[in-house]
Amino acid sequence: MRRVLLFGLSLCSLRAQNAPPPAPSTEQRPAESPVPSSESWISGSVDAGYRWMTSVGGSFDTYRSIVNLGSGPKLFGAEFTITDPLHRAFDRIDVQAYSWGDDPYSTFHLNAKKRKWYDFTADYRNIAYFNFLPSYADPLLARGIELDEEAFDTRRRLTSAELELLPQSWFRPFLAFHRDSSSGTGTATFVSDQNEYPVPNQ
Repeated sequence: MRRVLLFGLSLCSLRAQNAPPPAPSTEQRPAESPVPSSESWISGSVDAGYRWMTSVGGSFDTYRSIVNLGSGPKLFGAEFTITDPLHRAFDRIDVQAYSWGDDPYSTFHLNAKKRKWYDFTADYRNIAYFNFLPSYADPLLARGIELDEEAFDTRRRLTSAELELLPQSWFRPFLAFHRDSSSGTGTATFVSDQNEYPVPNQ
């Protein structure tokens, strides 16, 4: 199997203040209040890093079928919230993203809303599926042939977005978009009478 080395960097509780820097003054001023004068407009965490891997010590197809983790820069996870104290274009934006960097299962979620006006939600999932493990129900195994008659090297992408207008009204028009796509190659079984034949397909 592969040996996996991880190097990560976490940035937690990212915060920024809207308050401008205080102007220099020679006058004596009263002590500042411990309560912050402005709200934080962004908060959250980011977990990113780089993954190194050594060579396979066994079956590469088995590694891809069970683990399937690659090397390179990775965004392991990100969660942050952006708020607008002035409530101009939006009130709040929430973002979550996990396992980006050509990992087997990557996700992204976004929600933006403005009270009484709109509520927007978007989701994206990218799923890589690889399976080249011999099946014990394969009749060819009894003959010493380890060719898998059902193998998959596919990628599936699911995208959805929905915009709801006037969410607090009795009349709520909305727009929605959903897409499910898949691509890749594989091997399927073609059965004719009592014989089975592995057939490559896309």
